[in-house]
Amino acid sequence: MSMYARQNQLLKLPLPRLRDTCDKLLEWSGVFLDQEELEATATAVENFVSDPSSGPWYQHHLEKLNQQPEHLNWLEPLWKTAYLGNPDPLPMGGNVTFIAAKNPGTRALGLAKFVTSLIKGLVDFNRLIQSESLEPDFQGKNPLCMTQYRTLFGTSRIPGREQDAYFINPTSRHVIVIHRGRHYALDVLDKEGNPVDSKKITVSLQSLLATDYPGNAESIGSLTSLGRRGWALSRQSLIDLSEKNRRGFQRIEGALAVIVLDENTYPDKDSMFKHLLGGDPSNRWYDKSLQFIIGDREDFGINYEHSGVDGTTLGRLVSYLYDHLEPLEVDSLPSGAADLEPIDFDMEPVHKKTIENALKQSRLDFDNLSLLLVSFDEFGKDHIKKIGVSPDAFLQLSLQLAQYTLFGSVANTYEAVMTKTFLGGRTETMRPVTRESLAFVREPDSRNLKIAAEKHIQRIRECQQGQGVDRHLFGLRTMHERYRPDTPLPPVFQSPGYLKLTTSYFSTSTSSSKGMLYAGYGPLIDDGYAARYLIFSDRLTFVLSAKKGNESLLKAYRIHLVGALRTMGAL
Repeated sequence: MSMYARQNQLLKLPLPRLRDTCDKLLEWSGVFLDQEELEATATAVENFVSDPSSGPWYQHHLEKLNQQPEHLNWLEPLWKTAYLGNPDPLPMGGNVTFIAAKNPGTRALGLAKFVTSLIKGLVDFNRLIQSESLEPDFQGKNPLCMTQYRTLFGTSRIPGREQDAYFINPTSRHVIVIHRGRHYALDVLDKEGNPVDSKKITVSLQSLLATDYPGNAESIGSLTSLGRRGWALSRQSLIDLSEKNRRGFQRIEGALAVIVLDENTYPDKDSMFKHLLGGDPSNRWYDKSLQFIIGDREDFGINYEHSGVDGTTLGRLVSYLYDHLEPLEVDSLPSGAADLEPIDFDMEPVHKKTIENALKQSRLDFDNLSLLLVSFDEFGKDHIKKIGVSPDAFLQLSLQLAQYTLFGSVANTYEAVMTKTFLGGRTETMRPVTRESLAFVREPDSRNLKIAAEKHIQRIRECQQGQGVDRHLFGLRTMHERYRPDTPLPPVFQSPGYLKLTTSYFSTSTSSSKGMLYAGYGPLIDDGYAARYLIFSDRLTFVLSAKKGNESLLKAYRIHLVGALRTMGAL
């Protein structure tokens, strides 16, 4: 079946009715408001909906946007602009990291041989995409939009002075290998598009690993950890300096993927994951959509730039690699090797100073993040289903129960919900804190659990159907910023309900797939927390993170989370 065979069955992401979204704003934010705040929000909402020059005017412009044929849906261009317009550094805030398992057949391979096997798997998966022969994704019986796969390989986020952009190279024939801060282009396809002999690739990688040279303290990769606007200025300055630099960026940014050869050892999984997420930028390229960080371990890391790709798309790739990677035939390695092209850059003292400052700032950002992994092996999805509730609802309620037992309250929470059943769909924000969930954490019994879980599933379905709150409010506010930038924001966007609902103290998501062990990222706000969880049949894993100032609370939260799971598992 063609990769896009089901695309014509997909509907456009619906534009919710203005009144419906504003009513939900009151309902969803109401659990965080006192009576005065609720009344102030209700007044702002009513004025916004009833004034033809306010809410209906912005809604009309969203409707016009929804009718433009060049866009897959009304949200697509707005969301892309929001992602690419974010000036913050990528490592600790934007990018997402996975730890994936090597399958039994490749687990014992040495580093060079495993990387060669991985490269073959990546080439094969990319060929399925380019030939449009990858089987369509489904959620149950519903086909999913496949457009994200176009930005999976050969893609980089290019820093801009006002807004970033994508660079996509659909005909890429090489990967970039980073080792000790040095960059190499390694052709994995020949000029006719045929795979380079895997044995020759292995020889090249073994030769590189055997080379004794110090780390490169002036690696251009360090600049990818900067804030986007500063990185844009440095990148352009380097390009202006020499044609060699322009070609170097073109080679790196147009590569299928980045392969980082990681010779570090880590004391534990917590430390390893933190380094995968935001480690030494001299040995990374954080702008790439796909960056594999691989050492002599039984697992490997994936750090991906999130603006063009969501976790479900990466999950499909992880599953494919786990199922298809194979050990190589090693009995007859050739005398020849694949070409490994060093990529060097001309620099002036100002560039070296910028790299030095980028490394210092990266270390500060790294030290300012606390990150903990939780592997809960007492039960998983099978046991949760026997209790009679949705596994996702169960996990979200466990996160809230842990908050309540630790803090005495539950903070507003972000849960990403996939909307890829629509053409060009990505995610909607579900707000899982409800009156029913608060009743459960105050009295965690079986009856309250099932009531709270039912409410959770109701909201999940609303978001899956494109009827959430956050994205529509974002669209309406963006219409104001686009067409009336010099006028005050409508009061609804300054109301207590809006401000509290759109401040995500807890950022959560899930994306389980075969071969995936852990997934996570940094918190959305400085005094917030992040929790990404994976649900397996017999176990659960979490990646928890917060800024350094909340490290002791994060450690306590991990203990309370395990306690909450045990309490709920016994219901």
